Amino acid sequence: MKNFTSLMMLVFCSFGFIASTSDIESSGAPAGSTGAPNELTCGAAACHDTNAINSGTAMAELLNDFEAGQYTPGETYDLSVHVTDDMIDRFGFQLVALNSEGNNAGEMIVVDEERTQLLMEEENWGDRQYLTYTFHGTKATVHGESTWDLSWRAPDTDQGPVTFYLAAVSADNDYTDEGDYVVTNATTVTSPSTSIKEDLLESVRIFPNPIVSDFAVQISMFEAEDAEVAIHDMNGRLVQKIYGGELTKGLQTVKGRVSRKLSAGLYVINIRAGEQEYKETVIIK
Repeated sequence: MKNFTSLMMLVFCSFGFIASTSDIESSGAPAGSTGAPNELTCGAAACHDTNAINSGTAMAELLNDFEAGQYTPGETYDLSVHVTDDMIDRFGFQLVALNSEGNNAGEMIVVDEERTQLLMEEENWGDRQYLTYTFHGTKATVHGESTWDLSWRAPDTDQGPVTFYLAAVSADNDYTDEGDYVVTNATTVTSPSTSIKEDLLESVRIFPNPIVSDFAVQISMFEAEDAEVAIHDMNGRLVQKIYGGELTKGLQTVKGRVSRKLSAGLYVINIRAGEQEYKETVIIK
């Protein structure tokens, strides 16, 4: 893409910001730019690839109103994409929600037509819905950060865990794709059928996500019990055991390190305590 003109980068590059021409409308990030399973990000597709993904100071997160990290089928939730990077005034993003089988989950709803838009490309991505920026939406809401509001309607039926895959760009606004930074994030919410049973497991928190090497699993137990923490691939196969032994009553942290043998991609961290099981989808870089 780097041999294209600035206008072509605006139209076809995932986050090609041309800020000097206010009457041009960007087509937004092309569908399939979130880093979700089988997708790329702009930082891996010969565009905005000066710097390694997640190597800068930019941070991206999905602000949400899910109660206890859980969705209720058919309910609509207010969400916000929030990206920060000091001294930056141009940002972009793309967001998709997928179930554990990689299919679109729920419905993305545009609430700010000036700053956001919905994209679909059935030929390549089936029913996946992508929420992304417009040209006007690339301007920072305040110096050093930007926020885009949206809504998400949960699936009408229980689809198990749903993961929101987010890729964002912190752009230096120099009319090219050079020098920009790409950052990714994944947020998983559970359904009532996959939520933790309160007779043993009280809460689980896995961080960071995405995982580069070291990570931690924070577990709160109602009672002591033998437990296992392991990494599985998306087909349910065990690929790495992290912990096996007794977990005590109360809050504790299990630390792990991803094996170098594992390729980058989507995995499931599985926590089994007694007869109970908790699963959470993670990205390994």
